[in-house]
Amino acid sequence: MEPDFIPRKSICLGQPLPPNVVIHDSDPDFRPGMERLYPSSVESNILEELVILKTKLRLLNNDDFWSFVSERMADLLGAQLSFIAKRILVDEQDSAIEMPPIGEPGSCLMASAWYYNDGKGIQGLEKGFKYHAYGCPCSYMRHDKVFVVPEKVSEMFANNPNKLPISAEAYIGIPLFADGKCFAHFGVIWSVEGASKRKLSWAFIEMFLHGLEDLILERLLQGSEFKDKETANRELPRVIPHEIITAAQSLQPYAKSLSHELRTP
Repeated sequence: MEPDFIPRKSICLGQPLPPNVVIHDSDPDFRPGMERLYPSSVESNILEELVILKTKLRLLNNDDFWSFVSERMADLLGAQLSFIAKRILVDEQDSAIEMPPIGEPGSCLMASAWYYNDGKGIQGLEKGFKYHAYGCPCSYMRHDKVFVVPEKVSEMFANNPNKLPISAEAYIGIPLFADGKCFAHFGVIWSVEGASKRKLSWAFIEMFLHGLEDLILERLLQGSEFKDKETANRELPRVIPHEIITAAQSLQPYAKSLSHELRTP
């Protein structure tokens, strides 16, 4: 059974029949009208939550932005893990290029935010750590397309060098572009149990994530929590091999909270 419709403050309905009025959420005819136009109360409710989320995100500083958007993405989509990842530059964690190319052994990405919650006590939020970009779903973001794995992620990527706190079942990643180049991506992952409870269509999930695309892209291009205004105005440094990335850009802060292994999508 689907949940009740929540009040939709962000929408009003026009009634073409006499008396030709516009009705709002406080009108007694509003809910019947919504039920006719929006067959799924789940999707209608999430759309309202998306409007609220975007309004709040515009007011947050960078640090709070990454925390809030990653947590709400997962919660609203019923996912157990969300991520925002980008390529790596020489001396900044906002890197836009990687070496070796994504998907090849030794390649890596930088997680701007990574939120996980299995609903059973395993929960956390990590930011600013490097992880392997081969043998995992994120490696296929090299195709610069939306990437959907509807089931059996753990089987498909049995040799994933990154260790997840959940048994991954389903994945979706959305690419982010600047100057014609895919330099980052974001998305969510469902556990086996979470995927079995998923009620949203893949089309709706994709459109929901596209609804956050511009805000996330804007923050990444402005310079995230890893870069101040002065460095944001500097020219991009040259590409170098990932092996000489400093320890400060490694997984050290993250390792303390879960283990000493790399963990991410």
